[in-house]
Amino acid sequence: MATRKPRSGGKGVKTGDAQANAMLLAQDANVRDVKSADLLKRLMLAYASAVNTDRAFVDWRDGLKPVSRRVLYALSKQTAKIKSAKVVGDALGDYHPHSGEAIYGALVTMVNSGTAPATGLGNWGTPTDGCAAMRYTEATMSEFGRSMFVGSYINRDVTPFVDNYDNTKKEPLVLPSLLPNVFFNGTSSIGVGLAARLPTFTPTSVLDVMVGVLDGQGFDPIRWAKTLKLFESWGGNLVRTRENMKAFVEFLKSPNGKGSLLFEMDHEVNDDNRTIVLRKFIPVGDTEKLIDKLRDLDIVRSVSQEGGKHTTVIRFVSGINAAQFDSAVAKVKKMLTVRQAYSITVLDRVPIDVNNPQEVKNKMLADDDFVVNFHSVGVPKLMGMWLKWRIQLERDSLTWRIKQIDSKIDLLNLLIVAADNKPIIMKALDTSDPAAYLMKAFKWSLDQANTLLSRRIRQLSKADAGKFRDQLAQTLKVKTDLQRRLKNPKKEVRDFLANARDAFALEQTGMGMDVYRLKSKISSLIAGADASETTDAALSD
Repeated sequence: MATRKPRSGGKGVKTGDAQANAMLLAQDANVRDVKSADLLKRLMLAYASAVNTDRAFVDWRDGLKPVSRRVLYALSKQTAKIKSAKVVGDALGDYHPHSGEAIYGALVTMVNSGTAPATGLGNWGTPTDGCAAMRYTEATMSEFGRSMFVGSYINRDVTPFVDNYDNTKKEPLVLPSLLPNVFFNGTSSIGVGLAARLPTFTPTSVLDVMVGVLDGQGFDPIRWAKTLKLFESWGGNLVRTRENMKAFVEFLKSPNGKGSLLFEMDHEVNDDNRTIVLRKFIPVGDTEKLIDKLRDLDIVRSVSQEGGKHTTVIRFVSGINAAQFDSAVAKVKKMLTVRQAYSITVLDRVPIDVNNPQEVKNKMLADDDFVVNFHSVGVPKLMGMWLKWRIQLERDSLTWRIKQIDSKIDLLNLLIVAADNKPIIMKALDTSDPAAYLMKAFKWSLDQANTLLSRRIRQLSKADAGKFRDQLAQTLKVKTDLQRRLKNPKKEVRDFLANARDAFALEQTGMGMDVYRLKSKISSLIAGADASETTDAALSD
């Protein structure tokens, strides 16, 4: 048998030589001798932190997990329906380098949500069948989804941005959700040592309560229980028994959002045809197993999907009398009832405060640009948190819009001077230092001179001065209106939510909430920001 020779290098140290290994470790100051248990504990804590903060839990401000936020951000850059594989590839390569299937799963969930941030073309699945592969389906943003990407809100002066995973791009830390998506699309979160299940409410009922809160109405659990309507995208109606409604009230009163409620499928019993028509599916459980159990019943002849993916028909065997049918219906109804437990745990990620030494130290240790805060809260507290944040978002956006308007006003004033003094401008352009000439002639700053020189001012004429003065008058009116609105951002939010509530009510269908046509509401809300833009050639770069 051949004898294995020792590995060369390192002064001829043999593999497994403990003394030599210790000498090598001593030569590297970055290598430490630690107990395996301590190392595993530290690595597990790091893994748990990464899962909980960057994978599992939603941010209460936009109601999204990081993967969903990144998918929407990638999708927002498209103007038409595109292959889902393209969306997944963009999100995977630029923002979320984990799993293409996980990213596609997040997109499928959003397309199938009751208040969908994205819409799809193709087979996106049913309660019993999976969706088609990503190479077959297409996706685009819904109008509701686009409400999270309004230009006067999603900019770096209003929305916090951080580096992506490889520091080559910027991504939003949270989306400026103009509507409370956290209440529209509840979700499950399973982290390490933490779990959550957020409820889903119909948009109209949530907005109705929020408008009341902004009008000064306090928390009334009985009234809220009558107004708020729990909703599940695939179905599930709250069982309206006295005990269950009492549990709903207690859930709303719970300080940490914990509760357990009974749901049943939306169904219709037809005595003449001996059928039960299921309009929706219960919110939890394995739907395929449920249908298999129904088919296994002796009294059931068939269970089939008819008239679309939301409708399932149960047909009973022929020849049974009324009493037998009633007994069969009671047995099936029992199978169509399920208990859903809720527990509200959410987080927010806020940018590092560079003036806080501890946060700066944490950034260096964790290599993060943000601080994570977890919240275990009840429905009223979560609603109050969101409204407070939404009002601040409106204040920040209005401030940004006024800043943009001020820049336009400054430019128009420069252009008016230039149009009124064309000979001086032309003479300046013929000098070796046009900026210095303009600064001296008009007592301008260097920035003002350079701003004017960056425009196509050779094309200006005396007639342009009147046009610029008209634009200036209109722009000053816009600024006055924005300043008025800035004095009471709470009213701006209240009116926006009230308009959204009415629009949602018009879009409501028998199957729940259809895609929300928010475009006209957004247009009126950001009219001031639109007024700061122009297509005039003289104002273009």
